[in-house]
Amino acid sequence: MISGGGGARTRSLAKKDRPVPFGRDALGFTHIQVLSDAIAFSHHGIDGRSLHRFEKRADGSVRIDG
Repeated sequence: MISGGGGARTRSLAKKDRPVPFGRDALGFTHIQVLSDAIAFSHHGIDGRSLHRFEKRADGSVRIDG
């Protein structure tokens, strides 16, 4: 997960020598929530809309919400 640029411009993710299976160059912010058995990451656009959310659990499993 990569997030943050301090307000700098976004960069294209397209690289022919290193394809990215998913991703988006978008302005926004990341909310990190620490739970008792997991850590949750929520990416939001500048309009507050959720772009992507996932959880990584203590047992190593990952749940992707979108």
